[in-house]
Amino acid sequence: MHINQPVPLAYCHLLELLVTVYVLISPVALVPKLLWVAILISPIVSLFFYGFFRLGSSMLMEPFQQDSGFDSDALLKSAIHTMRSLEQTVPVQSRELMLAALLATNGAGQGCEQQAISEQPPLRQRQ
Repeated sequence: MHINQPVPLAYCHLLELLVTVYVLISPVALVPKLLWVAILISPIVSLFFYGFFRLGSSMLMEPFQQDSGFDSDALLKSAIHTMRSLEQTVPVQSRELMLAALLATNGAGQGCEQQAISEQPPLRQRQ
């Protein structure tokens, strides 16, 4: 799936099914704890979950619209801006030290592997 395509319709149907099942089961689950107050709270819970369902389904149907969904262009621009600001705030000397430490650990690890391989005893040949 490409980044500019909407989510398949089956996911919207699955979301609707899950919300409906939850709304039907929630009054039964609330009765042991809340007793008679569950009758008053169940419609409020249903209202919230159907509101979340409508919001979620509108975002799933058109996820890249600026007014109703996810604005991928703004996310990309903010990520680039954040990376540039990080590059400017990290001192050059510390970047060089981090790079030297990274190279030292990689170089030492490779040397240890090579040394361990060379120290293994040779395999005996069959007679």
